[in-house]
Amino acid sequence: MHKQEEKELEVLETYGYEPRDILSRRNVAFFFAILTIIVAISIWLSLELFHYFEEHSAAKRLGALQTTEEEVQGIPPAPRIQEKPTVEMVQLLSAEEEILNNYGWVDKNAGIARVPIERAMDLLAQSPPPSREKRENQTRDNRGDMR
Repeated sequence: MHKQEEKELEVLETYGYEPRDILSRRNVAFFFAILTIIVAISIWLSLELFHYFEEHSAAKRLGALQTTEEEVQGIPPAPRIQEKPTVEMVQLLSAEEEILNNYGWVDKNAGIARVPIERAMDLLAQSPPPSREKRENQTRDNRGDMR
């Protein structure tokens, strides 16, 4: 072992460093060869994946090309822009006024009717609805009867 230590010291003095710790040209060449292969495989896989997705999206587009009757007529899909918004707003408001100001049935089978809003306010002014406490007491009483 003594001779080997002397040899190592001689090499160290000659080069000024320990040469076995430095990557040799063969190791560097091997590293770059592996790196090149990995990059080439990555590029190939990316291109294959790109072609796969391109083919499948083309198939979906062909399926989506089936046109409907509305598309043939040039009508855009819903929701559509109102052609006459002021006229439609007037119609909506008049329909709401009709409901608010006239008698009618909400549910005829259940016997629920609708009264004009002015008449409903008069009825509430004449006999106000029971207070919250009265309603809660009535609810408790009703629950007690059911048990």
